Amino acid sequence: QSLAAAGGQTGTLAHEAQVAAQIVTGGDEYKRAAEVVKLGLPLVVPVNFPEAPDVSNDSDAEEVATEELRQWQDAPGNAAALTRAGATFALTSNGLKDLKQFRANVGRAMARGLTEAQALAALTTTPARLLGLDARLGSLSPGKIANLTVTRGGLFSMQGKVREVWVDGNRYETAKDETTPAGEWKIDWGHGHGTLIVSADKDTTVKVVAGADTIRASAVRFEPRATLRERLR
Repeated sequence: QSLAAAGGQTGTLAHEAQVAAQIVTGGDEYKRAAEVVKLGLPLVVPVNFPEAPDVSNDSDAEEVATEELRQWQDAPGNAAALTRAGATFALTSNGLKDLKQFRANVGRAMARGLTEAQALAALTTTPARLLGLDARLGSLSPGKIANLTVTRGGLFSMQGKVREVWVDGNRYETAKDETTPAGEWKIDWGHGHGTLIVSADKDTTVKVVAGADTIRASAVRFEPRATLRERLR
């Protein structure tokens, strides 16, 4: 049975029962994105991309079907293809063998055309709206539940590290931040630009250079949990 037929039946049943319906897809909607969009139903799209087929020797390579190769090649571009077709969808970790791969796989989808803004929407505002919870979840604004993730580096980057997770306004530190402010910084405190030079060898010292003026300080306290603006004082 085609997705169009199944989706049409789902839409009819949902309309008769007066309930909202979404379709959890298989990850290969890029093959018929326009047809899928015509269903008029929101989608829940997985990022459990197939692993590369084993073609390490000739006998194994001969057993790999063309369709298997196509799915391996094109699956990471599925979300981008749906976006171009005008689909409304949320991303899901459903089907992943290792949930730790979720962020990386979303990053792979971005590398194939999904923008960061589109990826964030598919993980935040869109699922909240589909669940009817957008008045409380999905974005950061007054009156909403404070759920957020703090990263150092890009959220979907392989180099990005999750530092904190906030759930309902409660902060949970996931990894110790070893960041040091040592180095040379450009600063602007509202009265012109200057240079902040921080040394943290034996004793943390700070030197601020603004034009011809220089201010030095020693035994400066560094607070890792504060914001950068608050760390040096």
